[in-house]
Amino acid sequence: MDMAKGATDGEMNANLTERFHGMPSSSVPHDDIPRSAPTRPNNDIREYFQLAKEPVAGGVWLDKPEIPSPSEVLRAESNLKNSHLLIDIDDTIRPHKPEGAYEDNEDYLRTKYEILREDSVRSLREIIDEVRADPFKDEAEYSNQSIGIYDPVYITSLIFSPRGMATRVAFSLGRVKKYIK
Repeated sequence: MDMAKGATDGEMNANLTERFHGMPSSSVPHDDIPRSAPTRPNNDIREYFQLAKEPVAGGVWLDKPEIPSPSEVLRAESNLKNSHLLIDIDDTIRPHKPEGAYEDNEDYLRTKYEILREDSVRSLREIIDEVRADPFKDEAEYSNQSIGIYDPVYITSLIFSPRGMATRVAFSLGRVKKYIK
């Protein structure tokens, strides 16, 4: 029937209206389709960064970068065995006041920020001191077992996604001295 007719013309399914050349002109969609509203650029992110550039009433602690500077992380080379101090005291950090009020909100926020910053940087500083004292040890030979040294490290690619940018790296596990699957 239809199959035989299509086969005799030499074209398969020549009688179907879905074919481009056999499509009737009345089935062409009309251009009266309503369009969406004009697009409006979202300036929220741009406004956020503009606000971040404006000066903020506050202390010097607000201008510190999130990543610690080398002067915060690296101590001056000194022989710790001859040191008379039991602990290293930083005079710029004010102690927490467990009782009584702070002078104002700014004083409270500065004190809390500096205590938390020192708390996070101190462990990094201690690890760097230990590695600088003997840089060629394997990971297991250090007294601080949270030290992980990977060298050489190579950036193999950058990955951009809606969640942000990531870096794919390759590195050697030579200092770990363990087999990792």
